[in-house]
Amino acid sequence: RALQRRLGATMVYVTHDQVEAMSMADRVVVLHGGTIQQIGTPEALFERPANRFVAGFIGAPAMNLIAVESTEGARSAAGALLPEPLAAAAEIGIRPQHLRLAPGGEDWLMWEGTVEQVEPLGGETLLHLRVGDETLRLRHEGSARTVPGTVVRFGADPACLHAFDARGAALPPA
Repeated sequence: RALQRRLGATMVYVTHDQVEAMSMADRVVVLHGGTIQQIGTPEALFERPANRFVAGFIGAPAMNLIAVESTEGARSAAGALLPEPLAAAAEIGIRPQHLRLAPGGEDWLMWEGTVEQVEPLGGETLLHLRVGDETLRLRHEGSARTVPGTVVRFGADPACLHAFDARGAALPPA
């Protein structure tokens, strides 16, 4: 990046490493199967992925993707009832850093899950939480003093969720 700035040249850099692409590029082109999935700034791809492929590819750790189910007229994701704008989705996405250990806001989606794995990473801890058939990753700032087998409550602000249709395309934000 410093070389590019010093030369003032336009450069095309090809990589399979999304972290490298995000840290070096002014604009990123995400390809999958020879087809362009999305073009934009690293921030735009991270904050507003065009589809489930980009959502799962951009970000480390990857976005949690949860199938939306219909039960008795209600729509839910891993058991958490979805508010109306999200209820149209076939799948929702939540970045690990947008999940918070309880308590959450009154309008938050809340889950109860069993800690499967704890990854202490120094300034943060990555928790792998089992909710029904789903394993969700939660990135917790600092040390999360918990061990595998512990049951925890956690949730997300609906404003931080991403919605995808049955084809995997992003639905417009609510």
